Amino acid sequence: PLKAEKDRKASPGLERFRRTIVWVEGNYVLILDDVRSRQLADISWLIQAKRIETVNFEVGQYIIAHENASAKLQIVSDAKLDSEIVDSPADNRGKHLGWKQLRVHSRNAKEVRFATVIALWDKDAKISLQRVSSGAWEVVIKLPQGEDRWVWVASTSPEEPYRLEGVLYSGRKVSSGE
Repeated sequence: PLKAEKDRKASPGLERFRRTIVWVEGNYVLILDDVRSRQLADISWLIQAKRIETVNFEVGQYIIAHENASAKLQIVSDAKLDSEIVDSPADNRGKHLGWKQLRVHSRNAKEVRFATVIALWDKDAKISLQRVSSGAWEVVIKLPQGEDRWVWVASTSPEEPYRLEGVLYSGRKVSSGE
């Protein structure tokens, strides 16, 4: 976890940022972000690629691509989101790369959870996020062959990781953060 410090020059109001990345081999990458601010703020999630296309803005579906490779991306949240695709400021040793940047924003928020699925190798995956209790969310990944279900539980202290437990469509149980 990134320790938030009150006197940080970047993101001085950041109270907590935690990210978990899960690679489900042969299917998708799952990215879970828990962001909290000390005061109301615009909280943004970013990704860069050579090319980014909107598939369905209402459900957060995009395509990210570079050269001859592409992947389907879907981002959802427990907060209202808006997004934009802009020219990326990315450079390589001062030379502008000409990439695009997807910026997904939760406006005027104190905390937000982002759940993102990136479907690889021409796979298809849809994601949903629903709060199931105080500090716990269910993340469901719908695949053509079935559903993967994850329970994401926030920690109660800065020193503890949160828990992530899943049951894949095959019946295999997985967990992290313990």
